[in-house]
Amino acid sequence: METWIVHHANTTIHRCAANAPALPSHLEAIDFRNAEIFTRIQGRELRHLARAYSSYICCEECEAALLNPVKHRGAA
Repeated sequence: METWIVHHANTTIHRCAANAPALPSHLEAIDFRNAEIFTRIQGRELRHLARAYSSYICCEECEAALLNPVKHRGAA
């Protein structure tokens, strides 16, 4: 499952693992006033959102974090 933050001001999608303990640190500097947040997205809803926001770009830092998750102490 994922959490998506759809940032309309700059047409960017920030994707994060739904079970992450916190949002990626690079998101702390972003103004989210014009954003929608979708949590615990899975299956059909994920495909629907991908089609709905197909003209948006995915944040490279979020994509890299999803591909290479950081192991935390005590994480299973």
